[in-house]
Amino acid sequence: MNPEIILGVIENGLVLLNKLVPDQATVIANKIKSLRERWDNEISKGDKRDDALLDSIEYELRDIRELFSTAITSAALKIK
Repeated sequence: MNPEIILGVIENGLVLLNKLVPDQATVIANKIKSLRERWDNEISKGDKRDDALLDSIEYELRDIRELFSTAITSAALKIK
């Protein structure tokens, strides 16, 4: 899994979600910021990186995906 690609797609979607469900979009954006900082920090360690930590960050990415999916559903209900 490439977290950068997934985070990029979610971040682009947040532009629209921010107009419809701003509270949820803010929560997701904050989680992405934290996750990206921790991911970049660990990757920068090269051979000394902790792969278990990177795996846990990827699991958190799944949680962000779930939050994003829920926010999309909420936004869709507001459009109807």
